[in-house]
Order: sequence, then C-alpha cells, then structure tokens
Amino acid sequence: MKKTEKQELTFSEAYEELSKIALILENNELPLESLSEKVTRATFLADWCKKKLREIETHVENILDEKTKNSD
Repeated sequence: MKKTEKQELTFSEAYEELSKIALILENNELPLESLSEKVTRATFLADWCKKKLREIETHVENILDEKTKNSD
C-alpha cells in the first residue's frame, strides 16, 4: 500500500521509494505498462520531498534568525 501525505509519509520513506523507482527506471526493469504509474508516483514523491525540504529550510532559517536577534 502506498502512503500518501495524509497517511503521514516520512521523508526517509519517500526518499527511499523515490530512489527505488529511479533505480528501476535506470536499469530498464520496468514493464512499459507500469511506466506511467511509476513516473506519476516518482513525480509526487519528488514534489513532496522538495516541499518538506523547503519547510525544514524555512524552519532552520527562522531559528537562526531568532538566535541572531537574541545575541545582539
């Protein structure tokens, strides 16, 4: 069963699944009939990972900004 964002997919799970799909595609181990499904899933996972990374980046920047403000 594939997890979706609502099922609390973790970054590690998403990245691992995305890596597996990439490896399958690189090795041409995918039947043509499944290509569209895998590419759609890989796109979802890549977008989801980018979103999570942006959220973390923003959170870290906010923490560092607060630390800098409090140091002055």
